[in-house]
Amino acid sequence: MNIYRTNRPFVKLFNAADATDATEVLGIGFSRFVGDGTVENGRLKVTREGETDPTWWIDQGSLTVLTADEVKIEFPPISDLEFYEDSALAARALSGFLDAGGMNVEYLLLLAWAESGWTNTDAQGRDGADADLAGPIGPYRFDPDVWSSLLKDKDYQEVLRGFADADRIKPQAQCFFAAALANRLQRALKSKISNLDPPAWLLRLGHRIGKDAAVRFAQLDDGDAVSKTVDDVRAVSAATVNANPKLFPSKSDTKKSDVVAAIKAEFESGKRAVVKRLTDLVQLSSVDGMINGGSPDIRPGVLGFLDFIGRYEAAGNYNAVVDRIKNENNPRLVAMSIAQVQAYQATLHGRDACGKYQIIMGTLGGNVAPSGLTQERLFDPEAQDQIGFHLLMTVRGGEAFLKSDRSDAQFKKFALAVAQEWAAMPVLEAMTGHRGVQLQRGDSYYSGTAGNKALTSADAFEAAIRKFMAEA
Repeated sequence: MNIYRTNRPFVKLFNAADATDATEVLGIGFSRFVGDGTVENGRLKVTREGETDPTWWIDQGSLTVLTADEVKIEFPPISDLEFYEDSALAARALSGFLDAGGMNVEYLLLLAWAESGWTNTDAQGRDGADADLAGPIGPYRFDPDVWSSLLKDKDYQEVLRGFADADRIKPQAQCFFAAALANRLQRALKSKISNLDPPAWLLRLGHRIGKDAAVRFAQLDDGDAVSKTVDDVRAVSAATVNANPKLFPSKSDTKKSDVVAAIKAEFESGKRAVVKRLTDLVQLSSVDGMINGGSPDIRPGVLGFLDFIGRYEAAGNYNAVVDRIKNENNPRLVAMSIAQVQAYQATLHGRDACGKYQIIMGTLGGNVAPSGLTQERLFDPEAQDQIGFHLLMTVRGGEAFLKSDRSDAQFKKFALAVAQEWAAMPVLEAMTGHRGVQLQRGDSYYSGTAGNKALTSADAFEAAIRKFMAEA
């Protein structure tokens, strides 16, 4: 069997060797396929790597057969637009997670620039079979130990489900892990230092030197050297200092204020890259705020509650397809029109939930116009948020609940309505659920149907609703 890689963007996938119209068109980025070399009408018969069906026919000129060395390792190149989109998806998935603090795309872009200059390579700039996988790699320069620790961390199993050790070479995966690591740093810092909203520069430092060292560093005074002890332990170890000369220019004598200045310079450089390459997509006020010591933002109110729902429905992924929540480009939903998404859903034979809010075909079709959208509109994050807003606030009564007396009865009524829209949300009391199934507090309303189960606890769901009540 041969392994092939697409060699151009927008490759067409046909369901037959003689088909006139493509069933699917891939987006920007590379995809891999497997085939035995069968060719008809100038098209190769292949399946996606890791899948047994469906079978696709792709023009020979659109695929390159990989050598044995290339099969072993190949770092997908970074596309600025896709990297921005994936960073935005990751930020929205982790913002406010476990009440740690905010997260935004601007921070993740600045961090990646500081770490790698937005390159997907190893530390020596290699991106092929000779890359050093034992060391830090990717746009966020993750080493195997930190990556593995996040995969094993039970607190992040939901937002990182579907990822594996092998995904460390993928930019999209790195975005989610960088956001998860920042979230873990926020929690550690806030648990040790009361009333601290960790600034972006401290999160960037923690990404490089580790959680424990970042906590100690945060307790230093501005004029203290990084060699000073905190709780009988040196704030930053000599090995870490020597390995990061740009952050610690005077080695162990570097003062805390000097480190902060070095990170500010990194962020200034990152800002120039953002302005040059992604001007219309980012909020420069947010970039400037973080350069000047601010923290990543959090989405409050309705959007914050939708982020909570989307985190458990689809790990915050706007490209999620039912049973494939980590989908990136198969297809890339955010680059498709709503009409194209509906046509794609029609091919999924009933299990057709798509997007961050896992909207099924019937629900999508009936709520596009009421959400103020058209069939031609891209199914991008903003459109998905707009549909989610309509479902939550109008269809499921969020607006009416906020205007009510907010009694316990009204609270339970609204919570049930949300659980009836999104299967990952739990019911708050024992009841009869979908198709007469007897439920207990914490079960999905749709338990017993298509493998559905609640993916967050009843207590966490209640807390999210109360936060929504306070902010909306």
